[in-house]
Amino acid sequence: MKYILYIANNCHECEEVESEVSKMSVEVEIINVDEDDQSPPIPTFAYPALFKGEILLAYGSDILKRLKAKV
Repeated sequence: MKYILYIANNCHECEEVESEVSKMSVEVEIINVDEDDQSPPIPTFAYPALFKGEILLAYGSDILKRLKAKV
């Protein structure tokens, strides 16, 4: 099961996390909740948010720590 990163428009931290994730060798699908017709599997109050399946793994910059541990 791959990672899914949910981001939003006008979100500085989303831009930073998305940029760093794109440099990693981890498969991550990126979904913009403001532009794509998809939303996280559970209500999410902050972005960016990293999921694996329906499990919320991390928010914000903690996403990078979580993914770096997997590389």
